[in-house]
Amino acid sequence: MKTMRMPYAGHVSFLGAPVWRSEEDLAWADIAVLGVPLDMATTNRPGARYGPRAIREASMLYTYDEAGVVAAHGPLKGLTGLYDVDERKTILQGYHLLDCGDVPVLASELQVTFDRITEAARMLFERPLFPVFLGGDHSMTYPILRAWPGHAPIHIVHFDTHMDVLDQLDGARFTHGSPFRHVMSLPFLDGLTQVGIRGILNDEVYHRELESMGFTVLTTGDIKFQGPAACADRLPRGKNVYISIDIDVFDPSVAPGTGTPEPGGLTYWEARLLLREVCTRNRVIGLDVVEVAPPYDVAGLTAQLAARVVIDVLGYVLGNKHKPPEADREMARASLSGVRDAS
Repeated sequence: MKTMRMPYAGHVSFLGAPVWRSEEDLAWADIAVLGVPLDMATTNRPGARYGPRAIREASMLYTYDEAGVVAAHGPLKGLTGLYDVDERKTILQGYHLLDCGDVPVLASELQVTFDRITEAARMLFERPLFPVFLGGDHSMTYPILRAWPGHAPIHIVHFDTHMDVLDQLDGARFTHGSPFRHVMSLPFLDGLTQVGIRGILNDEVYHRELESMGFTVLTTGDIKFQGPAACADRLPRGKNVYISIDIDVFDPSVAPGTGTPEPGGLTYWEARLLLREVCTRNRVIGLDVVEVAPPYDVAGLTAQLAARVVIDVLGYVLGNKHKPPEADREMARASLSGVRDAS
């Protein structure tokens, strides 16, 4: 029976993608999504362990179709594509998306979990695909990045309210406030650009340290007062870039579901315009979106925003693998003509 694919029906995966069965599935995947349901390293409100599941469920909104994104993609056909009316183009058509499930987090054993994250991330980095990591708290970014094979330098673009470069917090060296302190020690690091930093939970000493090291700290105030376009020249160009997005970079009015909210954040469009510049100026090699905490979310707004940001970045990085046949375009035009004639 032919029917619509509805977002509230069927099994949940990111964009309704086929789910990992074995490592052999990676041979056909162009995009691999991996969840990291971790919040052992949070210092304020926990709950980000539920983030990967919530983001996947929110992404199902975009599976509406007569055949369905689900039914029409996999190892044979690839995604049918999503039309981005603001960009005036279809994105992700022809790409093969695989949902790899979640890293098996071991409760209360952070370093064991870190090792598992690194092992899983290495498996993805070693293949010619684009990896997306769904968090989970921000501590996961360090074990992900240390899995990079190191055959090329990478520049980190970090969207966040907080600089996350704490050396230690009450004796704890690995928290969600410290991942970039550890990332700074990786031998292949080619720079760090922080975007959207704001509020009064950042330390002057660390701010001055980062800038003295030649790293860029682009504050929310810079973006609000100067505008995203004027700030774009401070972004890297011509680099291998890994993007890490803490959802609290957005204003709590659009992203209430997070552990450490701060007033006055970025709007969706401010962040999107900056992400577009990062993606079009550089070669992006991976993405994580972290700190979505559903227990504090309102109507799923934060998870929905996170899912959309992932899709936007994929669209900017990958574009379209295959353009629709002209016959399909003509069929669409004829269909629209018929509707207009009937009216």
